[in-house]
Amino acid sequence: MDFPTLDARLRRLLSVCVVVGGLLAALFVLFAPSLPRWGERHTPHLQPRPLILSSGRTVAQTVRWEGTPLDTVVFWLDTATPRPNEGALHLTIETDNGVTEHTLAFADIPPSGTAVFSLPEPLRVRQGTYGTLRLRAPDIERVALAWQIDSTRYAAGELTRPNGVTQGDLAFQLRYQRPALGDMPRQAAAVVMLAVAGIFVGVLLRRPSSVLFGSTGVSRRDVWIIGAIALAVFGWYAVHLLRPGIWVGPTDFSKDAAYLATAASAVQNGAWPVWSHLTCGGMAALGNPEGNTISLGTLFATLLPPDRALLLLLAGEAMLSAVGTFLLARALGVSLIGSVIATLIASLSGAFAYRITEGFTQVGGAVAFAPWVLLGVVQALKTRSVWWVLLSGTALAAVFLRGDVHVIVGLVMLVALWLLLSCVQTRSRWPLIILAGIGAVAFLWGSIKLLPYLEQPALIGGELHPYVTPLAQFGLLDDALLRVHDHSFTVRPLHGQYPERWGNFGAYVGILPIVLAGIGIFTRRRHRVLLLLLTIAAFALSEGALFEYVLRHNDLASVLLRVPSRLLSLFVMFLGIFAGIGFDRMRRDFPRVSGRFLGALVLAVLLFDLGLATRGIFTRSTEWSTAPLPAVMEAPVLIPHANISPNDERHPTTMLRAGFSLPRMCGDQNNPPAFIRDLREPRPLASIPSRIAPNRVVLAMPAGPSDQTVYERFTTSWTPPEHVMLLESPEGAL
Repeated sequence: MDFPTLDARLRRLLSVCVVVGGLLAALFVLFAPSLPRWGERHTPHLQPRPLILSSGRTVAQTVRWEGTPLDTVVFWLDTATPRPNEGALHLTIETDNGVTEHTLAFADIPPSGTAVFSLPEPLRVRQGTYGTLRLRAPDIERVALAWQIDSTRYAAGELTRPNGVTQGDLAFQLRYQRPALGDMPRQAAAVVMLAVAGIFVGVLLRRPSSVLFGSTGVSRRDVWIIGAIALAVFGWYAVHLLRPGIWVGPTDFSKDAAYLATAASAVQNGAWPVWSHLTCGGMAALGNPEGNTISLGTLFATLLPPDRALLLLLAGEAMLSAVGTFLLARALGVSLIGSVIATLIASLSGAFAYRITEGFTQVGGAVAFAPWVLLGVVQALKTRSVWWVLLSGTALAAVFLRGDVHVIVGLVMLVALWLLLSCVQTRSRWPLIILAGIGAVAFLWGSIKLLPYLEQPALIGGELHPYVTPLAQFGLLDDALLRVHDHSFTVRPLHGQYPERWGNFGAYVGILPIVLAGIGIFTRRRHRVLLLLLTIAAFALSEGALFEYVLRHNDLASVLLRVPSRLLSLFVMFLGIFAGIGFDRMRRDFPRVSGRFLGALVLAVLLFDLGLATRGIFTRSTEWSTAPLPAVMEAPVLIPHANISPNDERHPTTMLRAGFSLPRMCGDQNNPPAFIRDLREPRPLASIPSRIAPNRVVLAMPAGPSDQTVYERFTTSWTPPEHVMLLESPEGAL
């Protein structure tokens, strides 16, 4: 099937659009007001410190308004420092609409030190504008404020002396967290690279091309096969994932679902889901590289609960992976039946199913789009069409925007290896142009998350150990590829404090694909050596030994790869392609046996074996208790997300069906969300045993053995529903 030609004028128009887009993206990074000031990330103060406010001194804080009317401002006094009984605090609020003055007598401040300025009328502010809060105490000698700086803006101790650089001497409840986007040289380099990438891709698009994509090697019969495969794979995963009681591990599931809920809320309110006040000013894109920035799940979440939307998205990603693998196999010259075999192995192996049951739902993007990245490489080398370069780069960016930050590292390594080897083999510069083009296109699409991604090593490098278990060294290769283990099966990693569940390492394929792949490895055909080297590289990256003894000692590789066994999905994909080649060899070596009969036999065995194994992975993971959830309480029920066992009733899917809601997340790195029970009507705070402190809220839990503490860094990383505010007002209302 061939694609039509592309008019030269349209190519010139696209070229200009890409160049302009790259330059605009560079200007955005340089001038966007919602980005933090240029500077390095600093260590936060873990405990509040006193800030002395003496007579005649005024302290100030600049605020970016989120658009909702401002009706209350809360400060805290340091309870360890004596404070006057007479006099008052004077608050000045400066906005685009003018200046308002407010006074709060010290006699009206409770012993807890909570200074609540309740404004007589809500102050209307325009979303995205900036204002200033100024606090002074002219009638007293001194008073101590409790404060905790925002570590993304200020160095430790900077606020204990007059600040002549930036207004911002206060910490208060209306503070918004902003990520640090690298140091100044890194940001400047990103600006230059965006402009260069836009110009490079624009010039590449001007390159003459006789056809849009060239010949794909796909017949009309193949199109019907692709449709059948897509429906079958999607239906298989959807049936198993959407049925009641399915266990999808807790690790990242609720975080991923929270990002979908946030983006869907923006869409439902007519706002852009990536960059709006409903997504905390773009925190899903900027604050956490693992955030699900933009995907089909956003559309699903507007129609379904967030957990169901995420499960449906995973089924769709399995379908995209199947179609991409089939097209990749066909592009490599595998027969129709051999390509179907490769597709079944890649789609129904345990590699994806195990990651889902473990909760690593962000790998769905890598599973879905990795075959398309490699398909673009193969076809670009074959047809010399730049449009395959665009497809490959766009698919690579889709992996990144979906939230994967680990598998993409191995995928980029394999693409680079493929093209560098092709350059040596063909003695042509075209593979290097393809490599640069893919990188430039992916960089343009994913530039919004690149700088936060490069921040990740500094953010988590010292907190999280790489979870690596060399499979061969531990004698687990047969377990990984030939056995179906229960979700509770664990192994002890070389680093880390706790055993890791098998969902990190499992990738069941069965004996038949391995036998067929072994035959395919020794079959002479085009691309054999190159495919073999790529398969070996994928296995070496995912098996663990290379990571443990070489890559782990590089700080960047250690943090970004961290769990190398997640790359087993790439190895299984190459294994499936070799299995398809092996089937073609068998059909050629046994001419007396009908090719259709042999193909039907192999497909039947694979469907039975892999289907049964995948079903077992999902069904074994549903054996967990459904203990009754607490009834609706007068107090809001805050339940932190944790890596809990399957025998815990606080699983995200159960919590959401029981009436709990996910808070809007602002992308605090590796900080999972809490579930909060919606309140039907406001409740007096006096009826809830609680304590409010400068950096935490403590609620006495009637149904729990101990109090529930919600720390300030946790509560300020999300925006709760409008009818739930943990705020102590003068009337004692909630």
